[in-house]
Formats: sequence, structure tokens, C-alpha cells
Amino acid sequence: MKIVLADKQAIFRAGIAKVLGVEDEMRIVAQVQASDQIAPALEKFRPQILIFASSLSPDVRELAQIAARFKTRLVVVAENGEPAAAIIGAGAHGVVYRNVGSQALMDCIRKITQGETWVQDTVVPTEVSENDMVGARVRDRLTPKELRIRM
Repeated sequence: MKIVLADKQAIFRAGIAKVLGVEDEMRIVAQVQASDQIAPALEKFRPQILIFASSLSPDVRELAQIAARFKTRLVVVAENGEPAAAIIGAGAHGVVYRNVGSQALMDCIRKITQGETWVQDTVVPTEVSENDMVGARVRDRLTPKELRIRM
């Protein structure tokens, strides 16, 4: 299955590519770093999956229409706190958050290729003291594994 990755952060794209690269049936055919590069990549490579960051600020509805022409399914990498229901309602097939683990990402891709919708479970916030405002902002960006290490 052909996959296109779209995210401003090269290190995040590299991490996802590394995770997906170990799967025999998955092949990263393109990586783009700006929203205006997504449609040309879809047309040129005709991937089954487009994984893109909500931070690129593409119009998900418009992108879903373009992707439908190429039978491409959409996975949005959302920032913590973004409502998944709104993203799915706009036409995405899957939603993962920046803290996604490799197994959850694989589950998402497998489910949406079978025609299902998939949303990553969000991290349950840990208890925060009133004086810990900086810690709360940092904690929102930690993965579940990093939260366990911190404890």
C-alpha cells in the first residue's frame, strides 16, 4: 500500500516513515512539508493513504474531495485537544494525535484500509497542582510512555 506523509516537522515525518518502513505491505512514496504540496502528491502518486498534520491547516473537506478522486483515505495527525469528531465530520477517515504510538498508528491504518473509521484514544490527564501551569502545558505533549517515566 502506498502512503504519502505531510507534516511541517521533518523529524516527525522521519519517525512515522521509520515505523511504517518495517511493514512489508506499506511503502512511503512521498513526504511533503506544506499544504500546497499535498494535492500534487496525491495526483502524482495516487496513494491509498494520506497521513497529514492538522497543523498544515488544510481544508479537510476540500482535501477529502480531492482524495476521493484518487480513492485515498485520510488520516489526520491532530494536536492534543483538537476535537476528533469535527475532523471526522469534515471527511477524514482516521485521527491520531502527536503522541501516537507505533501500534496505534498501525491499528489506525489497518482499520481505515478496511473501510472503517478510527480515532486514537486520548491520554487521560494526570493530576495537576494549581502552581504547575508550565508542567501542564508540557504534559499535554507527552506520550503515554513519557508520562509513565515522569511518574
